[in-house]
Amino acid sequence: MLASGQESPTRTAVLNAFTGDFVLAGATGDLRFDPHSPKQATIHVALTPAGFQVRRSAIRGLEQMTLPLDGTQAGYTTATGNVATAKLRIKGKNLEITKEIEGKDFPRLPKSHIHSVESWSLSRDFKKLKVCGHADSNLGFMEYTKSGCQIYKRQ
Repeated sequence: MLASGQESPTRTAVLNAFTGDFVLAGATGDLRFDPHSPKQATIHVALTPAGFQVRRSAIRGLEQMTLPLDGTQAGYTTATGNVATAKLRIKGKNLEITKEIEGKDFPRLPKSHIHSVESWSLSRDFKKLKVCGHADSNLGFMEYTKSGCQIYKRQ
């Protein structure tokens, strides 16, 4: 039996499988990918005492979040400077990250908001990370939905 606060070996093994550095290699759905771009988006994942740390770099900038392992929400700032919260959930051998992103204020309009759910899975050989997402957005004056997957190769 594990002491209080320790992770089970299975849970730790699942989280450790996702650690490492990944580079964007493809996309589907509403998401775009330019194979000729000299600088591709990256994801760096680490398991730290503070939690599951995700650092993403893309054209829009750098985004970093540390998600507590107990499933509670953590605050972070998006690459575009929006205030957001996120939480991590382990679903078998896969991960789910749920995000709530507050948008910019527009005069005389309701506050904008994005609800996003990402499902992370690894290929059988652990060399590819597939991040599939679905986002519902209310921008105060219009609503939209965006879905798709990004495929990353482990470096």
